[in-house]
Amino acid sequence: MKRSLFALISIVLLFLGGCSRSVEPKAEASRETLMPVVRVVQGRQQTLQRELQVVGNLLGNEEVIVSAQVDGPVKRVLHDLGDAVSQGAVLAEIDPTELNMQMQRAHASYREALARLGVPEGSEKIPAIEDTPEVRQARAQLDDADTKAKRMESLLQRGVVSQQTVDDAHTAQKVADAHYQAAIQSVKNMTASAQQFRAALSWSRKKAQDTIVRSPLSGIIQEKMVSVGEYLKVNQAMFKIVSIQPLKLRAQVMEKDAQLVRAGMSVDLTVDAVPDRHFQGTIRRIAPAVEENTRTFTIEAAVPNPSAVLKPGFFARCTIPVGNYQAVMAPQESIVNIAGLKKVYVIDGDVVQDRTVDVGRTANNWVEIKAGVKPREYVAVSNLQTLSSGLKVRTEK
Repeated sequence: MKRSLFALISIVLLFLGGCSRSVEPKAEASRETLMPVVRVVQGRQQTLQRELQVVGNLLGNEEVIVSAQVDGPVKRVLHDLGDAVSQGAVLAEIDPTELNMQMQRAHASYREALARLGVPEGSEKIPAIEDTPEVRQARAQLDDADTKAKRMESLLQRGVVSQQTVDDAHTAQKVADAHYQAAIQSVKNMTASAQQFRAALSWSRKKAQDTIVRSPLSGIIQEKMVSVGEYLKVNQAMFKIVSIQPLKLRAQVMEKDAQLVRAGMSVDLTVDAVPDRHFQGTIRRIAPAVEENTRTFTIEAAVPNPSAVLKPGFFARCTIPVGNYQAVMAPQESIVNIAGLKKVYVIDGDVVQDRTVDVGRTANNWVEIKAGVKPREYVAVSNLQTLSSGLKVRTEK
């Protein structure tokens, strides 16, 4: 009886053992079936351009205030706000009546002075002192007196004339010389007076010309500050003109980046007014000193503006390429945002690793990973919502 019971128990145990061994492969297969399938992409290295991001303002290449050069009422205003003007274009005219009268008086005085010097009508050339009629006449009288004095001295030696006659000849010679010197001084005074009248005439002519107000450069009228009939004083502002081709970009660069920036580098910029376009400029000038308060230094770039889309005063966001570097890149779809942090899921074998990453630039749907992923590591790009650190997965490359 005991033997029969022992044999029965042995048979049951053998049966149960066989069943457990057949269940284990099935359970393992079931677990593998339940593992999520994740598509992975291998991270890669890529050469990127190192860039400085700065902000700045666009300014007119040249800005001038056109002021009145003479007193007088405004007779005409030919341009207004926003008008494009070329260099030398007439902007306005000041009434020239009073200045024309001054010019006529100066011309009459100058003509009178020339007449006293013997200058014929139609000529304004001031002659040399020896060529004036007064000096020529005095010189002729002096030469005659010299000749007579020499003749009397010769006759005295032959006993023909008395000593008194010779003395009278010498006296006449001295008088003629005095007249000659006086004539020279008189002509010098008249010449100086003529030159003074000529200067006054030139000044009055210039003032008469200054009643025509012209633009000193090509540009756009940014502000008009006069009206017809307004009486102007000398140096009173009339127009503000700004040159917009090219424009000037002025931006601030951090002190730590001083060695990266140099003249001749290109600048890419965007403005809020034209968000869909990029504009190019070239660095022309770099400030020699750093501003103590901001620890920045100023750069200036020339920005072509042939279509006048850009305007002075625009705020510009600028990118300055300063070289290349090697970056680790991951697909953009591998990045997830969790509680304000950017993360990727790195697949090491078949195990998920949750990593926080520091991202940089984006290029062709690939994102620069500054920290958190090494080159050639695999990152998940599908089923990201189901993944967690330590989870085992099956991968599709």
